[in-house]
Amino acid sequence: MSTIPERARRPGNWNLIAAISRVPGMINLILQRRIYHLGLTFLALFGVVLAVGLVTSASFFSEAVDRAILLQEMNAFTKVTGRPPFSTSVYTFPSSRFPVPLEQAELLSKQIANILTGQVGLPVRQSGLLVSSGGMMMRAPENSDLFAGNEFLGNARVVYVEDVSDHLEILSGQPPASAPASADVLAIWVHQKTAEKINLSVGETLGVSVTLSSPVVPMRVAGIWKAKDPKDPFWFSDPDSTLSDAFLVRRDDYIRFIQPVVPSGSREASWYIVLDEKSVIPQRSPEYIAGFTQALTEIQRYLPGARLNSPPLDPLKSFVNRSAVLTVILLAYNLPAFGILLYFLVITSTIMAQWQRRETAILASRGMNPVGLVNLTLAEQILLFVIGFPIGVGLGMLVARLMSLTT
Repeated sequence: MSTIPERARRPGNWNLIAAISRVPGMINLILQRRIYHLGLTFLALFGVVLAVGLVTSASFFSEAVDRAILLQEMNAFTKVTGRPPFSTSVYTFPSSRFPVPLEQAELLSKQIANILTGQVGLPVRQSGLLVSSGGMMMRAPENSDLFAGNEFLGNARVVYVEDVSDHLEILSGQPPASAPASADVLAIWVHQKTAEKINLSVGETLGVSVTLSSPVVPMRVAGIWKAKDPKDPFWFSDPDSTLSDAFLVRRDDYIRFIQPVVPSGSREASWYIVLDEKSVIPQRSPEYIAGFTQALTEIQRYLPGARLNSPPLDPLKSFVNRSAVLTVILLAYNLPAFGILLYFLVITSTIMAQWQRRETAILASRGMNPVGLVNLTLAEQILLFVIGFPIGVGLGMLVARLMSLTT
């Protein structure tokens, strides 16, 4: 009885085993042929390195120039806006039909950041939240002679800015983090400009109301402030201008005093999002442009009427146009070089075929069929490519570097 397993007796398995057993012999034959024709081997390897280097050099150079152009466009955009390049603000004006109280605005912060990250494809580096009461009537306290009997002192906004305390320079009074809370009086922080304009000092009391007939919310000045650094990326715009007429309050105080008297909870809610420009890939710029548009569409599903303020669409579109022109120029530059390279490769292949003609005839006379000859030649070329490819990539980087040094 035969002890050979049934599977081993199948013709397919025998063919596979025979093919595997021939691999060491073929590798030895390839090495012997390459060593014997050492000059041809180096010539063929040089052709592979030159081809890979020429093809990759344009790609490396184009990618480097693309990044330089994109950074140039983004820097110009930053000089105009004073903000990080990939920053934007999502804002909405709530109404009684679509109210946005502070608690809901906080829940929406993470959702909006996730939408922008998912659609644009860049991680969030920084996010912020601002909730405002909108225009309210600033009123003098009852029985006060401080404002010469004027009951209406002008318009005022009561604003909550998330994590703002560390970015304020308190000129007088106490910072928001250490000022005592009161259940009866709203503690406010007044900008230096407003304090000087209406002659306010720490400890004085005011009031705000939605209308003259509405209940008055009593307020006490807890501090006078200005921004530590108006150009800090924390701010979406210069706070000494955009928030100079605002009364800053703490989160719990806004919820306790202001939110109940504003029917929609707030009259303005904005989310400041800064995406990480260090993760930008220039070739994906069209995707970034489409991502901002798609993000706004998705955000509007949760916040009807929401808008994007100053996304970097214009510099991205300008970069895409300039990058397309650069690609055409590089292609025109490389076409003659590709022609010369093709001619060189044809000559090299012809020389190698002539030198190996006798060996090929001997292999055929010893029983190697045409398929075996093709496989042998293919294996030789694969070996040359495996050796020459990394060297060619290095050559391409060197050529790109030399191209970058030209004017």
